[in-house]
Amino acid sequence: MPPAHDLLVRLGQIKERYGFGYSMVGMAVFAGAVPFFLQQLVKDAGQRRDMAMLGFLLVFWALRGIEIDALYRLQARMFGEGHSATVVIKKVVVDQFVYCPLWCMPTLTLLMEWAQRGF
Repeated sequence: MPPAHDLLVRLGQIKERYGFGYSMVGMAVFAGAVPFFLQQLVKDAGQRRDMAMLGFLLVFWALRGIEIDALYRLQARMFGEGHSATVVIKKVVVDQFVYCPLWCMPTLTLLMEWAQRGF
């Protein structure tokens, strides 16, 4: 679809222009702020999270955005930027069997548990 194509091309241009800043803001908004406010809408008043949690989520996801962007840039240097099956498989293996189980999920779990317990 041309409109979707044009939007994605434009987003790619914005990412190229702002680099890690784009990654920080994008992750903070779409993985931190949006889920936080959606949860606020569906929870009882007694279950709602405070603004300290929002601040934590914004910082956490902004930093995670830089981390993930850096990982993908490193993988592009290591394996190439092509779309061949070999390149994609290498990137998926590193992402799913190295980064996620050894770093991403353990740190996510520990930090979210810490936050849930009131820091």
